Amino acid sequence: MGDLACFDGTTGKVIWTYKASEIHKGTYGMWGIAESLLINGEVLYFSPGGPETMTIALNKTTGDLIWKSASLNDKPGYVSPILINYANKKIIVNVSLGHVFGVDASNGEILWQVAHGQSTDPNLRRWDLIKCTTPLYNDGMIFVTGGYDAGSMMVKIASDGKSASVAWTEYNLDNHHGGVVLVNGYIYGSNWLNNGNGNWLCLDWNTGEKKWEEPWKCKGSIISAEGMLYIYDEKNGNVGLLKANPEKFDLVSSFRLELGNSGPYWAHPVIHDRVLYLRHNNALAAYAIEAN
Repeated sequence: MGDLACFDGTTGKVIWTYKASEIHKGTYGMWGIAESLLINGEVLYFSPGGPETMTIALNKTTGDLIWKSASLNDKPGYVSPILINYANKKIIVNVSLGHVFGVDASNGEILWQVAHGQSTDPNLRRWDLIKCTTPLYNDGMIFVTGGYDAGSMMVKIASDGKSASVAWTEYNLDNHHGGVVLVNGYIYGSNWLNNGNGNWLCLDWNTGEKKWEEPWKCKGSIISAEGMLYIYDEKNGNVGLLKANPEKFDLVSSFRLELGNSGPYWAHPVIHDRVLYLRHNNALAAYAIEAN
């Protein structure tokens, strides 16, 4: 519902609350709000979207409004924004249901906006507004993707940070909601063939060229560490360890997570201190990552 709150982490006492979406006429899609809040220093950022503003900044200690951006008259996506440093600016990069846009973190100015691509299938146009993959950033370039045949595109930010344009588009990697990773100049993730199926792919970061596509198990979520890929099939919970190899789907080993209640395996993997954490429904498992 877009209600924000700050709690004392020790006692649970409410420090402040702020009905952000209600106050700023925020709108959202049929699955509600899926944004993880972005905090930088003393400032907290949130994306109400809608006719009044796209992004607001609050004092994280008091909940007081610092600034609000202009509006793109667009609903927020099911995405968490990222903060980048570029052209001597801190820029909040976010994905709404119709745009990729950059906001100056210091004052809320919308520096640039680029419209998303649409599905190539007219029968799927009603699904174009499901955007839930966090964008990738590297050296002034932003990779954005969405499922349902919407494809992918690379956005190039101008050298002054005040405008942006599309560098390339492609329609092989239309990531549903498992995320994508960038490793040594190549993008890895899975695509959407339909809601229950998808393949694993590798794209060249600079050109969008597809390097390989592999129908291993089913689409799913992905994470990377130390030049390796960890993939988690959403249909049956198969976990694969791959070398991040642009020449082929380079599977080293695999196993199946058999814990948890029924339902899709949609939780994203987490790696911390050489431990791989996997969740399925009500079960959480931790696996030691062995050194090579």
